[in-house]
Amino acid sequence: MTEEIQAYSRQDLEALLLQIGLSDLVNPQYGIRIHRIIYRTPDVGGELTSASGLLVVPDAPGPFPVLGDQHGTQVTKRPTLTNPLLETEITGVALLFASQGWVVAGTDYLGLGVSQGLHPYYHAETEASASLDFLRSVRQFADNQDISLTDELFLTGYSQGAHVTMALHRALDNDPTSDWNIVASAPMAGAFDLADTSFPAALTTPSTSSSLYVTYAILAYDRVYDFYSQPSEVCQAPYDVQAQSLFDGTYEMGEIIAELPATPAELLKPAFMSDYMTDPSHPLRTLFRQNDVIDWK
Repeated sequence: MTEEIQAYSRQDLEALLLQIGLSDLVNPQYGIRIHRIIYRTPDVGGELTSASGLLVVPDAPGPFPVLGDQHGTQVTKRPTLTNPLLETEITGVALLFASQGWVVAGTDYLGLGVSQGLHPYYHAETEASASLDFLRSVRQFADNQDISLTDELFLTGYSQGAHVTMALHRALDNDPTSDWNIVASAPMAGAFDLADTSFPAALTTPSTSSSLYVTYAILAYDRVYDFYSQPSEVCQAPYDVQAQSLFDGTYEMGEIIAELPATPAELLKPAFMSDYMTDPSHPLRTLFRQNDVIDWK
């Protein structure tokens, strides 16, 4: 299922880019049309489910190269580009590139947009499959709408989006049926080595959002792998009870950060933290290692 959710003329884009502070980067050449695509992709159990994604098409003759843009950490169910002024990361990439003659495509991921349940945060397999299936849906949509695409694919993503980009790039390389020509890939500031770099860093040198990232990952990995019996095995009270409800898709990141402790040391059980830092075969470290995206070329 597809729907056109917004159209901007070139003059509209000039005004919007000025409003979000990106007008110095590019002079729009074309207007754009934004479509939402609902498509089918496997969930963490391998069953087909509905997911959504965003497609931005230049209002110009093709053929167009495709930019796969994988967004960073999100916690709300709100589909991308519902409010361009709130989602400047996504808006910036989509508007800047599409206004220059690129088709820009990006899935909301499982558990976000129209997809049900908790987002499987930093789960490489479904990050890749949801993104790859969305690219297939984009090509099908383009064929149905007589939108001419080249075979050129460019990939980019920031933060979690960089992890998704690496997972997607690897999946495309390993897909013998893929007819995409990956011209360039730019994953930026990603948590690529989850097990031995990123998660330990979040525990030992926390930032203001570390507790959110840590909680999100632990909840998601329990959903995917069922690695604990009770949240109290991992989290201190009252967060063992409260944390799940904070990630129901209705809270913004700032609201979640305000409800969680300032550091992971106040969030997690001391024994859990100590065991993770000292045991190379800790169960969560082992699961993170399965989702690292560094050991390939």
